[in-house]
Amino acid sequence: MLSKVVSVISNTLDKTFPEVEIYVNKIKQGFEEPCFFIQLLNPNEKQVLGNRYKQKIDLDIQYFPKNEDDNWELMEMAQKLNNTLELIKTEEGDLLRGLDRNSQFIDGNLHYFVTFKPFVRKIGEEEPFMEELKTDIKPDIKPDRRD
Repeated sequence: MLSKVVSVISNTLDKTFPEVEIYVNKIKQGFEEPCFFIQLLNPNEKQVLGNRYKQKIDLDIQYFPKNEDDNWELMEMAQKLNNTLELIKTEEGDLLRGLDRNSQFIDGNLHYFVTFKPFVRKIGEEEPFMEELKTDIKPDIKPDRRD
């Protein structure tokens, strides 16, 4: 699910900002601005019930503007990211809500933090819910007939 969420975000950003280059996990030396860098931060998961787990996926989406001194561009991009990443749709049609969305301006760049908490189901050997059950019922009591 981790790679799926990062892939969906990358595709969503690419559709919304086609003129901006997107890097995932590594940023190439000599990159050109403007660009995004998507970084995964400490993902974790907790078992909820049986083979159902709740994941927590924290991301830092960094935006490197063309002009480092232009705070207006950073503020506008933060607002656009709020709107774009509030709700994302996976290839399967599932909707994921971006939680705890916040922005920080550090060294002339935008750090946009967002968390996704999807439920996942790990499929292994499937156990049948119930086996077939046969019963033979013979009533011992005769029905009470009143005329």
